[in-house]
Amino acid sequence: MLTYIIASKTVDFVSQGLEEYRGLTIISDKSSEIRRILIQDLNKGITVYLGEKGHLSENRKIEILFTLITRLEIVKIKDTILSVDQSALIIEQNILEFHGGFIKKRKKYI
Repeated sequence: MLTYIIASKTVDFVSQGLEEYRGLTIISDKSSEIRRILIQDLNKGITVYLGEKGHLSENRKIEILFTLITRLEIVKIKDTILSVDQSALIIEQNILEFHGGFIKKRKKYI
């Protein structure tokens, strides 16, 4: 069983390359500061969605940030976000494919 899992991952690395893209959705009361750091210090592109808090007692507008990163950047970027706001909600998604934008796409080897 373990052999099949390792073989499957090896095929993925050969066919798709080492870079796997992840999408990070960030919800924080300090979104302006996080956005500035991600853009200026880490050179990341950001999409900003305008949202609204869903708590009945707290009905206010918020910024929701979204960025694409590589698997290798996850720890650094999460640590950066949490150093600004430890209560930030960070949602991580696997990105299989994307079109357009300013991100250099990896080469497919097969």
